[in-house]
Amino acid sequence: MLRRRRVPGRPWYFDAIPRNDGSWYYLDDAGRDHDLVRTRRTDTELRIDIAALPLRRYLAVRSRLLVIQHDRVTRLDRVPDPKIDAVDRSDLRHFAFHSGDIRSVEHPGFVRLVGKQIVLPIDAAPVDLDLARPHTSERRFPEFTLAVDPSTGERITSTRDPDKLSSHRTDRGTPHYLTRVYFRREVLNRYASQRSRYRIEAAD
Repeated sequence: MLRRRRVPGRPWYFDAIPRNDGSWYYLDDAGRDHDLVRTRRTDTELRIDIAALPLRRYLAVRSRLLVIQHDRVTRLDRVPDPKIDAVDRSDLRHFAFHSGDIRSVEHPGFVRLVGKQIVLPIDAAPVDLDLARPHTSERRFPEFTLAVDPSTGERITSTRDPDKLSSHRTDRGTPHYLTRVYFRREVLNRYASQRSRYRIEAAD
């Protein structure tokens, strides 16, 4: 039996999991990683990258928009000549870029970018927004191939849903809930190699 290890303290909605470097990721139903927040630190700056589509989906769910403010100053060895004074404006952004002289011996010149921009939510109907979640709220059961129809070559499949399987007491015209299912051992390699995330154990 394959179980995903639980990580305590996960934020709601994305079930995001923290990494040691301060970044965050989430797992889809197949157990694959998806970056949500990436954090990079240097001696001079802290950079945080957020996945755009999940962010905009989250804004749609919360009926919000995001306003990002910018204020970045770069020191220069000389004062720009001619002087820089530019503006970029639209419905969703307003930036000003200019230069100046701070009369410093080592780095007298500077350029500065200031402004704001708006990040809008994704345009989706409420019924579609649940697809933004890495794991749906509805419990889903995988289907397994039990056999191949020799006359048509079509796969014969069955769900793992216990409410739809037959048992010792009830015959639903479906396979018994203890029907054996076979697969290649290599299927488990990806999970067995990540012991910190998954636990493989025999079913009772």
